[in-house]
Amino acid sequence: MPIDDEMSDATRRKFPRSPFLRPVSVTCRSFSKMCKGVEVGEGGLAFTSEANLEIGTSVVINFYLGTGQFHTLKSVIRNKSEENSNSEKIYGISFNDIPLALKRQIRSFVARYSQSAKSPTAKIQRGMNGF
Repeated sequence: MPIDDEMSDATRRKFPRSPFLRPVSVTCRSFSKMCKGVEVGEGGLAFTSEANLEIGTSVVINFYLGTGQFHTLKSVIRNKSEENSNSEKIYGISFNDIPLALKRQIRSFVARYSQSAKSPTAKIQRGMNGF
């Protein structure tokens, strides 16, 4: 089935993602910086940075899921969005050779977020935060 250009990113993605508002260390060539995570899924991660990184660039990322250990993965920058309100670009990366155990941890992380987002308490809290 061909992908329609009007389909949302979430519809086209192979794996679901959830917000990931945590620090992410990004290293490539002479660049090494702590960046802000945006979202995560089994296939990749998005982060913001003021750096000008090119699509196709290989990077090494370090992040913490809250499971007691930091994770280090080789990745490739797959997309770059325009600057957000803080003059930062949003980069999307795909994971290379992600260990099965880490895939499971990320899947669990995303599932926990999805479940909490559906709970009535979470909906009330999100509604209250909007005022």
